[in-house]
Parts: sequence; structure tokens; C-alpha cells
Amino acid sequence: MTRRRWCPWVLGGLVLLMVAYVWLRVVIPSTRFIPIECTVVNDSAQTIERVAVTVFHRTYRAEGLAPGGSFSFMFDTAGDDHYHVEAQLASGEQRVADVGYLTTGAVQADRIEIGADEVRIDSALQDLAY
Repeated sequence: MTRRRWCPWVLGGLVLLMVAYVWLRVVIPSTRFIPIECTVVNDSAQTIERVAVTVFHRTYRAEGLAPGGSFSFMFDTAGDDHYHVEAQLASGEQRVADVGYLTTGAVQADRIEIGADEVRIDSALQDLAY
């Protein structure tokens, strides 16, 4: 091969290596995935047979949640999303709702309350300390 044929390939490879280096050393470490805690509370007068909360393509489930009972889970933010809640009460009634707003960089502790008539969210945003 002549010098003219391999020179662009070598330069292209060096540029690719530099981009990969910057990506691995600068971009990825600056992206902070901040854990969020969510608590789901049965605020109705009957047992919740099944509840599923989906956020960031992951589903968290619980069964047999007595009145006043709760369960908690933690997850990392990976962009913007909301909670999709599906609950089945002991009477057979369904509660389905999309609640809340989540975004990378916000520290929050959310409380989802499944009531007799609706699904509510109480979101406590906190300051992010670097």
C-alpha cells in the first residue's frame, strides 16, 4: 500500500480513539444517576391485591397490601419519565394512573398514595449538593 492509501485510515483511527477517550473520561463521569426512593401507600379502606409501578422501563410489584400498608423501592433516573401505576383492589376495582415527573439531576423522595377514588403523588424535591 502506498502512503496515500493508509494515511487517512490511520488519521481516522486516531480521531476515533480521541473521541472514545473524551467520552469515557469526561462525558460519562459527568452524567450523574441519582437514586430516587419511592413509597407506595394503600390509602384506601380495602386491601390492594396487586400493585405494579413502572418507571424507566422497570416494574416494581407488591401483593396483599393492607389498608395503611406500604412498600418502597429505589431506582436511578435515566432521563425523563413518570410513574405508571396499576392497582387491583380486593373488590375487583382497578386503579390505573400516570403520575409524577422525573428527570435526571433532581433528588426527590416520592410517595404514591392509592386511594378509594384516585391515585395521588406527593413529591419532595430536594436541593442537589455537589
